[in-house]
Amino acid sequence: MRISYLGPIGTFSHQAVTNYISDNNSVSYELLPCKTITEAILMLISSDADISIVPIENSIQGSVFETIDTLFENEIEKKMWTLEVSELFMLGKKTVPRLNVMKIKTIGDLAKADKNEMAKRFGKHGLLIWEYANGIDNSEVVYIKEKPKSIGNSVTLPYDVREKEKLEEVVLALTEQVSYRLRKYDMLANVVNIQLRTKDFKDVSHQRKLDTSISNTKEILVVARSLLDELFEKGMAIRLVGVRVDSLIEKDMKQVSLFDTKESEKQDALDSTIDKLKDKYGY
Repeated sequence: MRISYLGPIGTFSHQAVTNYISDNNSVSYELLPCKTITEAILMLISSDADISIVPIENSIQGSVFETIDTLFENEIEKKMWTLEVSELFMLGKKTVPRLNVMKIKTIGDLAKADKNEMAKRFGKHGLLIWEYANGIDNSEVVYIKEKPKSIGNSVTLPYDVREKEKLEEVVLALTEQVSYRLRKYDMLANVVNIQLRTKDFKDVSHQRKLDTSISNTKEILVVARSLLDELFEKGMAIRLVGVRVDSLIEKDMKQVSLFDTKESEKQDALDSTIDKLKDKYGY
């Protein structure tokens, strides 16, 4: 399950996410930190996240000023009609005085004006602003979906894991998921990151910048396992493992490298075949 939230790690939203995971640890979670509340909500709307957690109040800095508001059809008269007509979208400064002469001061006045008279005086634009004032807009909604800046998966373990061999199995499964999604976006990674969370909710992470941009599972896994070796200490009790790739670029932006080998090409071909099987039969 993917959770978008107002990041970064250490914020109240991140703590809320941590608490949510602790209370609902029967499934695995992927954490998606966002820079703004709007970004977190849009990820939910576009189905890039299954749950979105954002703050309403910040106990340190006071109220959060950025808000997500609604304007449903039954709310137009109460929320919009009392505003000055100059606040209406697509209404130019030169049009406002002409409307004022017609005793149209508010958006509500414009909404109640005669539709034919508006068309006669202002042409097509008159019809447009009259429709906007009445909450009418038949234009197609276009959502531009941006490609991700990072891709990651994490899993909350059902019990404390102290054996590195078991953690390596988890890292393998997460790497397969991350690299699969990376290839679906036709992108390449330049950084690999590993996160561990102990039973005491202490987060530790390491990352490594790569010499060349990659997307194949085997190469990402080699780096991920190496980072796990650096992070894990004997006796640690781990409850969450995460794998993430960062500094993503479009696949066609990769520069030709002398270090690209036939082995890499074979691995890319193998990954492509496996991806097609996953697409056909499920992950």
